[in-house]
Amino acid sequence: MLNIYPWQDKEWQHLLERFSKGKLPHALLFVGSEGLGKTEAAKALVQLLLCKENGAKKACGNCTSCRLLMAGNHPDFLYVEPEESGKQIKIDQIRFLSEALSQTSQQGGYKVALIAPADAMNLAAANALLKTLEEPEGDTVLILVTSRPHALPATVRSRCQLLSFITPSREVAKEWLFSQSVSREDSVKVLAFASGAPLKALELAANKEFSKLEKSFFSDLLKLKIGELSPVLLASKYADYNLKTICELLLIALQVLMRKSTRAEAGTAYYSEDLDKLCNTLFSKINSQKLFSYWDKILQIRQALLASISLNKQFLLEDLFLTWLEI
Repeated sequence: MLNIYPWQDKEWQHLLERFSKGKLPHALLFVGSEGLGKTEAAKALVQLLLCKENGAKKACGNCTSCRLLMAGNHPDFLYVEPEESGKQIKIDQIRFLSEALSQTSQQGGYKVALIAPADAMNLAAANALLKTLEEPEGDTVLILVTSRPHALPATVRSRCQLLSFITPSREVAKEWLFSQSVSREDSVKVLAFASGAPLKALELAANKEFSKLEKSFFSDLLKLKIGELSPVLLASKYADYNLKTICELLLIALQVLMRKSTRAEAGTAYYSEDLDKLCNTLFSKINSQKLFSYWDKILQIRQALLASISLNKQFLLEDLFLTWLEI
């Protein structure tokens, strides 16, 4: 059975208290940055709700209901996600969910639905969910998970009780990463790149391509800006690397530039020497409007990559590096 991450204890205790008093809302909206384990916490709550021995603080893992859930065929649980990575959740999926939740529980307990990421619902799907959110049948609990609550219609948000998951302290995150076999030195670096999100940091620590790119990428961006490299040459140099990884590194550089341009605190307060040098050299010359436009452009490319849209990598890299010169 799933365990709650160390940094989720406060949120989990809140849910347990509401559950033990019979006051758990019928619709919950889990929000927080990417990489905090919101969906995992939601699944742990699903397990608790459906467990036949749910008087404890977590599911037993042994009862009939727990075994059905672990086998992936519990009749009273529905998990709604995009049919393909990066795609939308469609209205037909929500209509099926609503119809299923209107039926009597087959196990004689809760009926539970998990929608993740909830912001993947298109407008028609979100609107189709409203009636179920307003008037759920019997002991029904809907759990929506998102890192982008602003992307959900206000009509959906207002019908859910919000539960915010916050980024843990650096010490808590570092200790957890160390328990996952990430060195203390590396944990400081990847946490900085992941804006303090432990699961995102763990993913970066395991990404050998990211580690290799990080050693040269930021110095190359500076060389590009001062004319020692051309966009075409730089695009050729990185043509064999994963475009998503390059987008992640560009977003990291932009994030630091944004903090410096707005005089915001440095967050996790550690960045590579090359990134520090790059941002200290450029931040006073940055056009903020172009900086944010560039940020949006990279996010659009990353979204297209997640949706498996065919892209011309060489052209995109040249365009990204040309635009870098303009900000």
